Amino acid sequence: MSYLDTLFSVANKTIFITGAGSGLAQHCAVLFAKLGSHVVFVDINQDGLNETEEQIKPYSSNYLKLKLDVTDEQAVQNAVAAAIKTFGQIDILLNCAAVIDYVPWNQVTENEWNRNYKVDLLGSWFTCKAVAESMIAKKIPGSIINIASSLCHRTQKDLIPYNTVKAAVAHMTRSLGLELTPYNIRVNALAPGFMKTKMVEEFLKTQNGEKAVKSVPFKRAANLTEIEGVILLLASNASSYMSGSVIRIDGGLSFNEIVIPDQ
Repeated sequence: MSYLDTLFSVANKTIFITGAGSGLAQHCAVLFAKLGSHVVFVDINQDGLNETEEQIKPYSSNYLKLKLDVTDEQAVQNAVAAAIKTFGQIDILLNCAAVIDYVPWNQVTENEWNRNYKVDLLGSWFTCKAVAESMIAKKIPGSIINIASSLCHRTQKDLIPYNTVKAAVAHMTRSLGLELTPYNIRVNALAPGFMKTKMVEEFLKTQNGEKAVKSVPFKRAANLTEIEGVILLLASNASSYMSGSVIRIDGGLSFNEIVIPDQ
């Protein structure tokens, strides 16, 4: 095995992935299975879980599929316990479970605020807490990876609750990174822009979506394979001196120039 293979290795590591019934989380569940990890993948969507399982099966039998509502703290604790019972420990947490609601600012209700807060922030916190406690108990030098958004650095219309909550995820990551450093547990986050997932691609087909992608310097959404390198960096020992980082991977969206119309 080459030095690079060793540096970025996730073989025989147990990864716990939320929101794994679709999108980036589903892609990563398959990726880690291919790379020899023990994969625990959870989602509230049973059909999505079954789809993920079918994609993993050709590469590995070392996986655990669990239906889970991340907004239920006791259920999260039970899922973490089940993962540890099956594989002995959790080395990596990838928090991808999220919702997004496109609602004009003056039509946002308490329901949208509660949904985004409970799933995107509180659900991430519940899994961070449960997994971190298991790592501390077993003295695991683990890695926690949260998914924020490029919108934690800038804003987008009709997404006030989502923008706000993803900014909170980024700062929770920094705060928890500070708290867990004494235990050699790293906490970092990705701040992705538009990715070619089913949810995003449907939006990009709309008139607003077409306008939005034009604001990306690359003029396109990212292929999910373009996120793999950063995920593996944070999951592996290659990032052993990183914690509290929020890495932008958005095609330059969050620092794009201000476009001045021609006079």
